[in-house]
Amino acid sequence: MKISPISFQKGLFITLFFCLVQIFIIYRSPSVYIPLGICILISFYLGLIAPKKGWILGLIQASSIIGLYWLGQKLGFEATKPQEAEFGSHILLFPSMVASFLAALLFSK
Repeated sequence: MKISPISFQKGLFITLFFCLVQIFIIYRSPSVYIPLGICILISFYLGLIAPKKGWILGLIQASSIIGLYWLGQKLGFEATKPQEAEFGSHILLFPSMVASFLAALLFSK
């Protein structure tokens, strides 16, 4: 499978866009598994489009999601299930890093 890599700036823009989508899903999700599954798919995609720097995009994704979650809390947004949303936003660090690194490792050659 041949996927042409993109520049880091384009990857950063895509990452931040997906972070906004994921925060919306985290706030509206009735379960913690839906955001985790979507995070794994998006992180795997980030590893595919940026094989050399995919793990950096995964780290940016995870830290942006945590930051955006707390920004939403400060602005007064209410999650459907607040405890699950907080847990889901903080646990996304691990699947995000693993999926982006795995995709970069598998498809870098």
